[in-house]
Amino acid sequence: MSPDPLNPETSAAAPGGPAPDRLAARLQLAGKLATAIGLYACVAAALLKLSYVSDLIASVGAALLLPAAALLDSGYGRPADREPLRAGWRTRLSDKVLHWFLKRFPEGALERLVVRSRGYRPCFSALLLGLGALAGASQAAHGAGGAAPRPELGFACAALSALLALLLIVAESYMAAQPVERLAHAPALARMLRAPIAVCMIGSAVTFAESRGYAWAGLGLQLAACGVGIIAIEIMVRAVLGWYDPLRHGVQLPGVVRKPLVDSLLIAWIRPGASPWRALCDYYADKFDVDLRQSRGVRFILRAVPGFLALSALLAYGLSAVTELQPNQRGIEERFGRPVSVLKPGLHMGLPWPFGRVIPVENGVLHEIAVIAPASAGDADVPPAASALTTAAGPDTSAAAIDAAPPDSANRLWDNTHVFDTTQLIAGQSNGQESFQIMNVDARFVYRIGASDGDALAASYQVADLPGLIRDLAGRALIRHFSTETLAAILGEPQEQMARALKASLQGDLDRMHSGIEIVAVVIEAIHPPGGAANAYHNVQAAELEAQSLIFAEQGRATQTLNEAQQAATVSLNNATAGAAQIMADAHATALGFDAAQAAYQSAGNIFLRETYLHALAKGLSQAQLTILDHRIADSSRATIDLRDYSAGHPDLTGALRGSAPAGAN
Repeated sequence: MSPDPLNPETSAAAPGGPAPDRLAARLQLAGKLATAIGLYACVAAALLKLSYVSDLIASVGAALLLPAAALLDSGYGRPADREPLRAGWRTRLSDKVLHWFLKRFPEGALERLVVRSRGYRPCFSALLLGLGALAGASQAAHGAGGAAPRPELGFACAALSALLALLLIVAESYMAAQPVERLAHAPALARMLRAPIAVCMIGSAVTFAESRGYAWAGLGLQLAACGVGIIAIEIMVRAVLGWYDPLRHGVQLPGVVRKPLVDSLLIAWIRPGASPWRALCDYYADKFDVDLRQSRGVRFILRAVPGFLALSALLAYGLSAVTELQPNQRGIEERFGRPVSVLKPGLHMGLPWPFGRVIPVENGVLHEIAVIAPASAGDADVPPAASALTTAAGPDTSAAAIDAAPPDSANRLWDNTHVFDTTQLIAGQSNGQESFQIMNVDARFVYRIGASDGDALAASYQVADLPGLIRDLAGRALIRHFSTETLAAILGEPQEQMARALKASLQGDLDRMHSGIEIVAVVIEAIHPPGGAANAYHNVQAAELEAQSLIFAEQGRATQTLNEAQQAATVSLNNATAGAAQIMADAHATALGFDAAQAAYQSAGNIFLRETYLHALAKGLSQAQLTILDHRIADSSRATIDLRDYSAGHPDLTGALRGSAPAGAN
């Protein structure tokens, strides 16, 4: 059986070197220290948010986790990890419950199970460290963002990164100088140390350049982080495959030597003078006794590969002249830097890069923008929340979305501060003096790039920041409109009329600047007092409404009293007028009667007078109880009372009197 250099039980210590058990303990301690530093660096980078400094810390921390996995793998081979369980271990756990459980196992089965489980420890640690390195590399590749640090901090981080690179170079040289007989992991450790060395050197140069204002240099650190992520994925794959390696579970195969778990073919291939093709041929020749250098098919493929790659590169370069425009896009075709035409949606062929290119322009896409940009967004559109209003996507009508809590943008209560409210000063009066009021206005502006080719060209070449321009001009239009109106006029003005005025004003400003932007609509969401003054404004409004109601009630009562007085005066006047008219009519009738009587008297004399007397007497006697006494009745005769009714038929008293008078009477 050939000795296993990774097993300290079968390998001897080199003259003058430490014992295998002590060397493995040192390597494991170094691996734990590197793991702690790497994990702390990744967490610190996630919390700091200092732009390129956080990216440097995250990438260096992720790179340090790679040699940490190799160091821990090399430290798991010491004899203390491979000897069977001692009898004292079983004695220490001999309580009532566990002793009953241990008696159910065959003799030595539990010891073999624990010894076998120790073969998974390096695989499990390598998998976890690979995941950590992948997470840190992903964080550095995406960019931490945040505020830019001071240049002095960037210089200090660059210097520390260069110093760490020097220390790692010393460690890599030490590992490369170790003989395989003493430490079989030495070549793998030396290779894994090259990853943090490269990241530290690249990070130092990139951080120094970015601290001087060269933002494009950050691409180098992102590429280095991507390389660290690829190596981390390779280590994770090796860790998973190592679970099924029998050599890691105490199995000894004749002529087979166990290799290190944590290693990287990518690092081995990118070293100076390395040849991946030669390494592959040597592997197949050693493993399967097949020499790929003598294969005619392989030689043909190798001769055809350069031509095929060149043809593929030429075809790929030719495809840069083909442009596909979506239905919601247009394109401005440039040839040698000069715009020549505006392309419609579809597939178009032009000149390849860099002789020609197509600048995409939106085609009828609606955007809604507020005057105040959201604090968490780099995009100028409203988020929303519904940040861009496009016809391609519809609203979410699922049951979960309908039953969910409403968004904050739907809150229209005055006592809350809304994200897109702007504060406007409005002219007014207070105690007879000129003053102003403060109102919050939530206005949204819906815009799009004009449909004509000239609008597309103007929007692409005349304006660098369309949302910023619209936001500034919209804020100016709001200030201009509200500064010329009073509070009563604004509250009484219909919102549709206000929206039309703002739209016309903003569209005029955009047209004067030749921006190519069309304002589709202006939406006035709300006009209300500031959130802190909402309760006071409600109280003022309630008091004003109460005062107005009292005034209107008193005015109603006064009007009612006035109407009643006017009605009484009119009735009295009408009654007096009617009485006077009646008196005048009666007087006129009396005067006419008198004139007629006078005329009759003048013509008839006493006869008229006697006739008139008798007529009046008959009229008066018609309503009276008569008792007639006649002196011509004899004394011896009894008194006779005439009880006849002379009122019926109005008898002619003159004739009656004449008929009953004595014969000799006149």
